[in-house]
Amino acid sequence: MLSIVNSTRPDPSSTTPTDTAGVTLAVLAGGRGSRMGAAKDRLVIAGKPVLVHLLDRLAHAGPKLLVAAADHPSPVGHERFDRIAFDAVAGTGPLAGVVAALAAATTPRVYVLSVDMPNVGPEQLAWLRDSLAARGELTGLLCERAGAGADAPPSVEPFPSIFRSSAASLLAAELAAGRRALHSLLDLPAFGAATVPSTWNGSVWLNLNRPDDLRRAGAIIL
Repeated sequence: MLSIVNSTRPDPSSTTPTDTAGVTLAVLAGGRGSRMGAAKDRLVIAGKPVLVHLLDRLAHAGPKLLVAAADHPSPVGHERFDRIAFDAVAGTGPLAGVVAALAAATTPRVYVLSVDMPNVGPEQLAWLRDSLAARGELTGLLCERAGAGADAPPSVEPFPSIFRSSAASLLAAELAAGRRALHSLLDLPAFGAATVPSTWNGSVWLNLNRPDDLRRAGAIIL
């Protein structure tokens, strides 16, 4: 049964004993889609609403958490998730969504994805899980990828990412201090970035921000 999460206290009945289910998959869908001209949950990829497309693609065995905006509480495809949480502070960007996800999670670790990145797959999640395990001193890990040109510096991507649930208080403090950029977490010793494998297809980073991006993804708007 779908549950709506308004509290920061997780429901222990939704935990599972298996290791593969010991990571929550959290998808952020609280953005207004102002540059797209429509809420991004209304995007359709390969005939499926984007949230359904993501869940089918990822085939995640563990808990699935949707982070939505309070003024748009039932995005298209919300019924496929186990629980729904709401942005901690409306209109403050993705960091508030991550804070809400960690506060609502019932597992020690949380994958965080954005609704507008439809090409993230199981390979990326498995790599994030293993990379965080290899760096036990960290409570959060972002992706770093090579620059577009030979002399271009590497870039840090906020999503997909992985966090330990214990990072919730640190992220909430950043948000309270007015620091909203996920990249700024790298200034803190508890967070880091790892270089992604060069074998990953560049389409992983496709981000559906503007109508022009829809053509590249073969997407439409409901």
